[in-house]
Amino acid sequence: MLWTNHQLAMFAYDSILTSDLPDVFDNYIHTINNAYNSRTNPLNVFIPKVNNSATYRSVKIASSYIWNLLPSEIRATNYSRNVFNSKVKSWLISKYNDNNE
Repeated sequence: MLWTNHQLAMFAYDSILTSDLPDVFDNYIHTINNAYNSRTNPLNVFIPKVNNSATYRSVKIASSYIWNLLPSEIRATNYSRNVFNSKVKSWLISKYNDNNE
């Protein structure tokens, strides 16, 4: 599960913050533009409502969900892909260790 979540987070990073993915993935994941002063992080992404539970396992939905779970200090900064990769791995391992203690 750690590997899958890591890959989903990296896909979300590439989709939201870079143009490294093929053109078919342009606008694949949509950030929420909140004009109001709220606690919503500007880099939260929209998760479409779906009726089928299998759809929650799709790359689009799952990567959006994982992205929103990441701490805002990881999402809201302009880390290079390598630094982001390292931070996500560390965060996922710490979450895994917290759940297995």
